[in-house]
Parts: sequence; structure tokens; C-alpha cells
Amino acid sequence: MCIHASDIYHIRDFYGLTQADVASLCNVSEAYINMIERQKRALTDGVRNRLMESLELNTQKMEVIRSAYSALEASRTIINKGDGR
Repeated sequence: MCIHASDIYHIRDFYGLTQADVASLCNVSEAYINMIERQKRALTDGVRNRLMESLELNTQKMEVIRSAYSALEASRTIINKGDGR
């Protein structure tokens, strides 16, 4: 299973975690998590592995998280079309 930098915000939001919480779980700074989320820094294997281990992430959980956010984005698109955006 692979977690990408673009997944970090969704994982964090899904679990109700702050950047500080994720930083603590991954043993890095909050600023580093912020930079990963903004794709200013690469998501290293070490950070990825610590996050996966800490939250017991597996393929099934990531599919649920990705599906939830995909549905959310689809809903926003529908709502925004109704607003004339």
C-alpha cells in the first residue's frame, strides 16, 4: 500500500487530527507536516511508515478514506453547479 503526500491531509482530517498530532506520531515537526501537505517537501518512507504504523493504516482503510473524499468532492461539484459557480 502506498500513501502519497496528497493523502496526508485527508488522513489527518478523517481521523480528526491536527498537524501537530500527526507530527508527534511521525516524530517530525508540525512545519514539516505542513510542507508535506502543501507538497513543498517530499513524504519520506520513514514518515509514511510511522504514520501507517501509528494509525494502523492498511489498504482497506485507505480505500475508505479515498472513497469518502472522492464522494465529498463529487458532492461539492454538484452543489457548486447549482450555485452557478
